[in-house]
Amino acid sequence: MIIVGDTQIKPVADAVKGIKDVLPFSVKAYAPSDVKNRLSSIIEKEDAKVVIALGRDAFESAFHLPETIPIIYGMVVSPPNVKRQNITGIYLETPVGEYISVINKFFPRIKKIGMVYSSGTERLLESTDYPHIKAYKAKDSYAFINALKSFGGMDALLLLPDRNFLSPTSMEEAYLFSFRNKIPILGISEKYVKDGAFFALVFDPQDIGRQIGETAKAVLAEGSASKVPVSSPAVFNLYINTDTAKKMNIQMPDEFIKRAKRVYP
Repeated sequence: MIIVGDTQIKPVADAVKGIKDVLPFSVKAYAPSDVKNRLSSIIEKEDAKVVIALGRDAFESAFHLPETIPIIYGMVVSPPNVKRQNITGIYLETPVGEYISVINKFFPRIKKIGMVYSSGTERLLESTDYPHIKAYKAKDSYAFINALKSFGGMDALLLLPDRNFLSPTSMEEAYLFSFRNKIPILGISEKYVKDGAFFALVFDPQDIGRQIGETAKAVLAEGSASKVPVSSPAVFNLYINTDTAKKMNIQMPDEFIKRAKRVYP
């Protein structure tokens, strides 16, 4: 087994550590630049039975391998839209259901949730049993900004990690809308919370690595990646902005605050 990923990037390095914590044998890690146009020969040299690809560049290098070689991807936001067989992995997007669980537990007064999605993030709404979501489909930043006007009666605005419409300009409009109307933004990352979102549930790179390691063991046992389902992160870190909560008169239970990985400001 080999890992392809740029360990100069801290989240990737943390994921590699998590993988190695789980696997009962040593695994070599290669940078994507080191395997370009020679990954097949490296696999043959290492007698690798599985390739773990961390990040888009790594996946692009591994994708063209023969389908007899199982590929496990990780550190990608969403599942790659490819037709290749013998592939599985862990994607980084936080399913909507995770936010709903936190809301139901700690903030039962948040009933009506506004959300904007595109065809790229529509799957995140699957299996979400929550009757009060008002969802709009948008294809670009202009449509996203227009959709905000329809959320005046919402209790919260949940963001999805969608590159089709999230931009510095659209987020500036989202924050203005949020504070003017006292409608908190939920998601997507620690940076968004630092900038003014109320809270976000974010993947933990090292735990993602452990999850990938367990997936790798399952693939080896099954003999094929196709028999191991794709999954989202099993563990999420909570980030909170208390200034935003105060400005919006949101009362936070102590248990909610204690659960946080970090509290801003």
